Amino acid sequence: MYFIEKEKERSEKAYQKYLKARENYLKEAKEEADKLDLDAILFLGLHYLNPRNTDKDIDQAFEYFQKGSCQSQDGCTFYLATCYQNGWGCDKNILKAIILYQRVVKEDSTYRFSAYCQLTKIYLFEKEYFSALKAEETLLS
Repeated sequence: MYFIEKEKERSEKAYQKYLKARENYLKEAKEEADKLDLDAILFLGLHYLNPRNTDKDIDQAFEYFQKGSCQSQDGCTFYLATCYQNGWGCDKNILKAIILYQRVVKEDSTYRFSAYCQLTKIYLFEKEYFSALKAEETLLS
């Protein structure tokens, strides 16, 4: 029993050390994001979107992705489109998602292929896409 208790104690200390390091890293990332560091903005958006984090906050993730997308960060633009596609942190809007995915496709970025895949998925499977197109056609005519 002695070894099991010691191992639990060591594990708890390691976990507390990890939480403190994580908290410091998030604090630094927030400071960098305030200075418009695009990598920090993307990191924070992904952090708050991740369901494994105890401080998951989809609305905050959406805000970071919006902030990065305005600065032409392709990763933020891709994830902002994903938020619009799924209604994470905003109302579901397929047309905005398509426009954002198309913006990513035009750029030469690592998210280009993923944006192509998402556009294909929307074109093939999203019923809301077709109803949105019909609504747009009636507005234009």
